[in-house]
Amino acid sequence: MQDKFKLYQPWLTLLARLGLGGVLLAAGGLKIGNLQKSAMSVRAYEMLPVGLANFLGFVLPWIEIGMGLLLIVGVAVSIVGLLGALTMLAFVVAIAQAWARGL
Repeated sequence: MQDKFKLYQPWLTLLARLGLGGVLLAAGGLKIGNLQKSAMSVRAYEMLPVGLANFLGFVLPWIEIGMGLLLIVGVAVSIVGLLGALTMLAFVVAIAQAWARGL
């Protein structure tokens, strides 16, 4: 059983890396066309001061695109994969708290 895992493990990690990279690339790419709307979306969570939320709204799409490209290309995979996973976790927490507060 463990030998089969060793056989498939590189392919599974490649699929996970490409999947997360694709999600991050798509997320950033969809936001990049309208950075004002991206900033407005971050402000809507009402978790950050307005100035910081605006800054994050303008910068986050570029960071997502960068992380997505790095994952797809395979550069600094461990670090970028961790940052990507933390980004997804932060997004889930933001959605959960907004939903819990009725926003």
